[in-house]
Amino acid sequence: MQLVDMKVLPPLSNMLNVQDTGTLTVALDGIFNILTAASKISDDVCNKVAILLEECNGLDLVEKLQQHENEKIYAKSADIIDKFYKEEDEIEGTDLAPTINNGQFVFNAPTSNHGHIAF
Repeated sequence: MQLVDMKVLPPLSNMLNVQDTGTLTVALDGIFNILTAASKISDDVCNKVAILLEECNGLDLVEKLQQHENEKIYAKSADIIDKFYKEEDEIEGTDLAPTINNGQFVFNAPTSNHGHIAF
């Protein structure tokens, strides 16, 4: 995480503003590799690096590149979002398919109280 300590994320994020696909590829690969290395250390370290990237506008630029006309750029940016920025709601909602119990459908709704008011 020496690269993160050297504050390489802001200039790497700024590289995402260029039009050259070669430069975009290098920048996206660098961001992906830094996040991957952080995730191998711990989830906490990976989350901190992900937040640092977000704070220097890198996440917004990566998200914007999901609309890029070059399929390789699109795929790399989508991979970063999918692997390191999954929303909790998306992860929680993966088990919503009904099961069958005694011939009846049983729906497994999430158990969180987000958005509900208790009286």
